[in-house]
Amino acid sequence: MDRDLKLPITLEDNLLAVARYYARDAKAQCIDVSEMAFPLGHHIPSEEMLSSVSTRLRAVVQAIEARIAPAADTADSHGPASWDMLSRSGFLKEPVLIDFMLARFAEGRLEVKIAQADDVIVTEQLPALCLKNSDLPIAEAAQALLASETLNRRSHKNLYRELPPENLHQLVWRVVAALQILSGAKNEAHIANAKILLDEQDEAQSRRAAARKLALFIPREYQPQMLIPQKAGLPLFIAKLASDTGLDHDHILRLIDGHSSIPLAMMLRYAGVNRDSAMAVICLFKGFDLTPHEVNIFDSGYEAADMEAVEAELSVWAQQRSRFLAFPGALQDDDA
Repeated sequence: MDRDLKLPITLEDNLLAVARYYARDAKAQCIDVSEMAFPLGHHIPSEEMLSSVSTRLRAVVQAIEARIAPAADTADSHGPASWDMLSRSGFLKEPVLIDFMLARFAEGRLEVKIAQADDVIVTEQLPALCLKNSDLPIAEAAQALLASETLNRRSHKNLYRELPPENLHQLVWRVVAALQILSGAKNEAHIANAKILLDEQDEAQSRRAAARKLALFIPREYQPQMLIPQKAGLPLFIAKLASDTGLDHDHILRLIDGHSSIPLAMMLRYAGVNRDSAMAVICLFKGFDLTPHEVNIFDSGYEAADMEAVEAELSVWAQQRSRFLAFPGALQDDDA
């Protein structure tokens, strides 16, 4: 992102202040380059990924801030008033937030790939079909899932509703604290509005919760289609994989959208998907990115994979992710 666009408006006509700002920026750039030049991951994050995380995170902070404080108090063409304080403090760099935003990035990319498939008819996907079911829990779960999908597509600012309760609670109170510090005074209205926001939050209405519930109640005749992304739709497909593998919903999204198809192959193998159907799912999500080397690995190893070994490996992935998100500073390379 162009740093000029973030130059505080109060510095625009002040020669010394602008010079000071960019002198500090030179030091900050050194840190940025060091982090980007020596990545721990297999590939350096793309500009698209970095922009997506930043944009979504800023939108979430803006939405929370708008609920906490009247627009007149925080209106700023440069974004949320609390942004700079939160970002410089490191509170917005915590792995739980970045992981959530990366999962949303993966989710968007995977949805596009499903939508581009030739045989996709949204009105014939399982959530739409279940909406007409005479069994009330099934119809309600389908309605909640479709409603959450519609809400999320309207704006990134609705994403805060999808945050896990503990993460939303922490972020809301950090925004409140930042606003209080910036104003130099305690604001009871901000505190009251924050409590209202948190009281209104219903995790059961989140996309992943609705998909999990629908996966649980899905009619027997639809169950074979749950692991066909074009038929199930992405949320229900992921919910089914999560149920079968024991991995977290967001973890699965990120694994599928990663640079290799092999983690997806392992998950499908453990879920009992046959070889041809598994390859169809892999081709849907990987397309031209699927390398001959990975095809050879899949051909030789998919049906021969030992299920106990696969189960043990999936369990290791889940444990490593949980430890990293809970105690990121205490862990070195986890061989993940």
